[in-house]
Amino acid sequence: MSCSTSSSDTDRFLEPVVTATVARERLGRRAFERFGRSRRSDSGSSAGNSGDRRLPFLELVWLPHYRLTVELEGKHRTAPVEVLVGAIDGHFALVDLARVQWRRAPPTSAFEAHLGPDEAVATARERLLRTILQVPGLPSRPHVGQVLATSLIHYPFWVWYYQRRRGILDFKMLDGMTGSAAGARLKVAFLQALQSVEDDADRRR
Repeated sequence: MSCSTSSSDTDRFLEPVVTATVARERLGRRAFERFGRSRRSDSGSSAGNSGDRRLPFLELVWLPHYRLTVELEGKHRTAPVEVLVGAIDGHFALVDLARVQWRRAPPTSAFEAHLGPDEAVATARERLLRTILQVPGLPSRPHVGQVLATSLIHYPFWVWYYQRRRGILDFKMLDGMTGSAAGARLKVAFLQALQSVEDDADRRR
């Protein structure tokens, strides 16, 4: 199924709900107090360029995601469901973005999509069906219907860079909307995004 992104939502950036102060507390406030306060602000800065920063520091970045509205067709009713598909690694999540705030001006700490909208649609349909099949006790299984809308958005994450031991840089990530710790798959997606930035820079040299 071919699908194109909506021009009204393309390159929209979610305004994070979690502040830098809260992110510091959840990512390791004691470590920040021990090694010195972050020089970062809530606005974030250029992604993938940490050469002039003292560890540890906090950065706000945006990873690209496809926002899709998919119809679930039940026995007696049809309802839309909103999902996100990571545009770098294809991870999947059910969401509700009805009351969020958006940034119109793109921040500098944002990354480009690796996957196209058609891949996102296929992933959304497959993973949504798998999620439905795992729900116990349903009298009848809804059918995954058509994709009503697809748009490319950018989702915020707080990233805390620190030195785990001498000579070894590590980082932790926090979901900028929910405050939940990001899992291993999102960390890998972030590393892939950083590598793409480095590869692009090498090609321009």
